[in-house]
Amino acid sequence: MKAPLDIFKLFKVEPTADLPKIKSAYYTRTIELHTQEELDSAIINAELRQIQLAYETVNSEEKLNSYRTRYSLNCFLRGKHYTGFFAQESMGEYYLSIPFCEKGENSNYPDILTLPKLKNGELPRVNLEHLVNLLNNTCAKTTLAVTLTKEKMVAINNLHKFHYPQLLVRVKIPKHLLSSRELSESEIYGHVEQISLNASSYRCLWTLIGCSFSQSDILSITPMAIEEYKNSTRFNLDEINSLWPFDYHYETHDIQSALLA
Repeated sequence: MKAPLDIFKLFKVEPTADLPKIKSAYYTRTIELHTQEELDSAIINAELRQIQLAYETVNSEEKLNSYRTRYSLNCFLRGKHYTGFFAQESMGEYYLSIPFCEKGENSNYPDILTLPKLKNGELPRVNLEHLVNLLNNTCAKTTLAVTLTKEKMVAINNLHKFHYPQLLVRVKIPKHLLSSRELSESEIYGHVEQISLNASSYRCLWTLIGCSFSQSDILSITPMAIEEYKNSTRFNLDEINSLWPFDYHYETHDIQSALLA
């Protein structure tokens, strides 16, 4: 596991610096990194808009941790040569979402995604048993570094002030399939690519734990989803745009290290 980053040393600011100064230092360091990589201004501006949005929508206590996390993840990604994570692709990235708790009346959260309606005005519904079987097959060759239990989920949620933890299933679907406003279950099933645990706090956009689930993990998670979501088999699906940047591939221990720093 990598050692936690020293945010003050990296940003070249004193530990007693106020948040506006830290913010300015973060911007400066981000631009330096992009300049070194010869990335164009559109990518720089896209990242800075994300940082600005997160900065304006979290409280003071959380800001420092969110900066540390985003900086850690960015450095890790750049070290792995994943520098095109704001580039557009012909294949859109989408998420099937299995919430672990009921959503409230106000569902204006970035981790609650909207599914395009079918011609009859209804949302596509996913057969839960079919999906779980597919996930089990997908995960057959993967392992998870930690044992995921309901108690562990609650502990993570309480520790990091995350809300609405979800199992997210990433799918890549050609955009022309959605432009027709029609999306069949078979088209969803045929494009499952990656399973992740999302524990994002409100509008803190890049706090995504990348995990691969074993068959036993999937089987243990599914009853939680059924129990907490009142046996619903309706899933949310939408293009992620810049909420979760493209090509964000993490290793579990790196994300855990950043979040627990």
